[in-house]
Amino acid sequence: MLKNPAFVVAAVTLYLVVYTLLLHNGASMNILLTMFLISPALVLWMVYVVLKYGKFDNKELEPDQEWGYSDRSRESLGTF
Repeated sequence: MLKNPAFVVAAVTLYLVVYTLLLHNGASMNILLTMFLISPALVLWMVYVVLKYGKFDNKELEPDQEWGYSDRSRESLGTF
């Protein structure tokens, strides 16, 4: 569960939303400061989990490609 990127992204997002709601509703400064100081570690943990355990389900780029779109062909873009 802690290595599931979807769960981690949802949990960190929920944490930051709760922090924002508490900030706008005048919560205790001690709680807000503690949450604020913890938030960078949570964001770094989220980035680590997504990079390490995330899966890319689309096709890889060809050796001569510098970029790619999964939903459109190169010919339909009209710039090449």
